[in-house]
Amino acid sequence: MLDLSWGELLFCTALALVVVGPKDLPRFVRMLGAAFAKARRFSRELMDGIGRLEREVEAASGPRDGEPSWLQWVPSEVREERRRLEPHGDRAATAEAYQAYRTAVAAAKTRNEAGANATSNAHGPTEPAA
Repeated sequence: MLDLSWGELLFCTALALVVVGPKDLPRFVRMLGAAFAKARRFSRELMDGIGRLEREVEAASGPRDGEPSWLQWVPSEVREERRRLEPHGDRAATAEAYQAYRTAVAAAKTRNEAGANATSNAHGPTEPAA
């Protein structure tokens, strides 16, 4: 990490002992350790943030060749209405397309909720019998 040999490490220890003094050396070492721990934590959080940002950019930029898109998980009728929403200059047609899109999304949500309720009912009552 720092590439210090034993001689250099011994010299740094002796220098710290002379500069800081034997009385304050333990407190100085604790303070130095806390500073290194804080720097390490900052570095880890920074790297995690950069990784999270990279994942968000990849998700926002769309799929690469051969990778599945998030749109594959959207119901087909919602995808079709989304394609119809592309701007084409006709305000009435665009408003109609947006309304159809909202209807398709609501229908998909209702279907998902109904499926979730059917699955939870298939497993029996969720509350213990009294």
